[in-house]
Amino acid sequence: MLFISLCLVVMAIAQEVLVLAYDATSLTDEQRNANPDFVAYPASLLIHDSIPMRCVEPDCIEAIDLGLSVKWASCNVGAKQPEEYGNYFAWGETQSKTRYNWDQYLYCEGTSTTLTKYGVPGATGCVDGKYELDSQDDAATTNWGAPWRMPSEDEILDLKNRCDWTYTTQNGVKGYLVTSRTNGNSIFLPAGGCMSPDAQHQDIFGYYWSSTLWTYGNESQMGGHLHFKSDSYDFGGTNRCVGCLVRPVCL
Repeated sequence: MLFISLCLVVMAIAQEVLVLAYDATSLTDEQRNANPDFVAYPASLLIHDSIPMRCVEPDCIEAIDLGLSVKWASCNVGAKQPEEYGNYFAWGETQSKTRYNWDQYLYCEGTSTTLTKYGVPGATGCVDGKYELDSQDDAATTNWGAPWRMPSEDEILDLKNRCDWTYTTQNGVKGYLVTSRTNGNSIFLPAGGCMSPDAQHQDIFGYYWSSTLWTYGNESQMGGHLHFKSDSYDFGGTNRCVGCLVRPVCL
């Protein structure tokens, strides 16, 4: 265990810097949460230091090996604990906002029939044949940096089909514990609902974007997503203007 007695400590560890603006052991959880600048530390300290400290996203995020084609992040974009919902994004947008409507969606001219990017043949609006998000439109990559990115449809289906899903409550938050059948590792997906146009179905449903356009019926107004409730989980689609959560992946 690392004991801190100085008011200001700067320690270099493997060319990374641990900065404690105050004695971390003297802070309550409420104080740490209210003052996120008190503590900043690199992910490498998670294993070696038992003092609870506030992390700086995404340094504190783990890449969890579930024995699949990609590793899954331990938290959502905008979250610092697995149980936190994090930020909501419209499909193809990289910044969160307060309301999620077609008239505020980046890639349309106010309606679902006036799309300006990501359109499949036969759809109304733009037809550019793009089925996967460009990296500059990926909320995981733009907020956390490469190699993090949003999962594809195939990667979400891999998670769905090759892991055991248990609906549970973790630290007071409802969601799914998704456990690998290969190595027993797991991630927790909180039921954070969505924003349509504002908060909907929190603590009941979970909606997580993929990087893949949902093209059922040759339409382009929907993005593909993982959706779940207490008794079911599957891949589907919802309007791109809706705010959903993002759980990144990496190789």
